[in-house]
Amino acid sequence: MRTLILICLLSSVLIFCSADIIHAKDFTPQDTGSYIKTNSFILNGAARDISDNISVWLKLKQTADGGSGEMWTIVLGDKIPSQPIAVIDVLSLIPHDKIPLTDEIRDVCPRPFMEGAQEYEMEDWMNRAIATLSSFTMNDPKKEKIRQECLANIKQSLANKDKWSKPEQGN
Repeated sequence: MRTLILICLLSSVLIFCSADIIHAKDFTPQDTGSYIKTNSFILNGAARDISDNISVWLKLKQTADGGSGEMWTIVLGDKIPSQPIAVIDVLSLIPHDKIPLTDEIRDVCPRPFMEGAQEYEMEDWMNRAIATLSSFTMNDPKKEKIRQECLANIKQSLANKDKWSKPEQGN
């Protein structure tokens, strides 16, 4: 039932709000803020139980633009320690005709941290994600590959934590 409600809400937002915002004659930054809040509301609702809302996740991914696409990866990636199998299920179902699966995994694993995130928060999340992803295997070869790549990406990022807060040096 929750999935049906979220799908209805998502559909109305995508059909009515997006069209109104994109085609409005008097488009303002406040309109964008309203769209972002609505998208965030739907994502966070769908994140409560990803398994029950996979269709919502896929629809949001399909319609994502730059900002909402980044929010999609952050919210989904944030759930790796608590709902790893559901996250892997979503990643395994994304059509990969335009974006290779490896790129999708790299976007979500490790989850992107917003500028200003504290290193201890990032490290804690990565340690929890590593422990969770190391605690099981998947029977499906595609999903197991996603789990392994996700785990490897997070481990690599954690191994490079000394570079997190240092700006890159130019030549």
